[in-house]
Amino acid sequence: MIELTEAMKIAKDFIIDMNGQQENFQLEEIFLSNDKNTWEVTYSYDKKIENPNQLQVILGVDKRKAYKRVLIDNESKEIVGMYNWVYEKREAA
Repeated sequence: MIELTEAMKIAKDFIIDMNGQQENFQLEEIFLSNDKNTWEVTYSYDKKIENPNQLQVILGVDKRKAYKRVLIDNESKEIVGMYNWVYEKREAA
């Protein structure tokens, strides 16, 4: 079984492997599923805007917040999924 801190590291390393090193990594959520089989770890980070529009250029906005949720099997430590997480659809704590 995976400890909480190990799940955090596995998820962050996976995001970096998939998307490259990013700025301002921040843990948003982490929890173990009710059946204790899957860790769900959500990180946010600043992602550079590749083709900013005119308003973004004028305002100097060159980054946006990206959210990734990584699903980790609690026994095998394997990544079983990753998806873009939407902040506006999160559940209240």
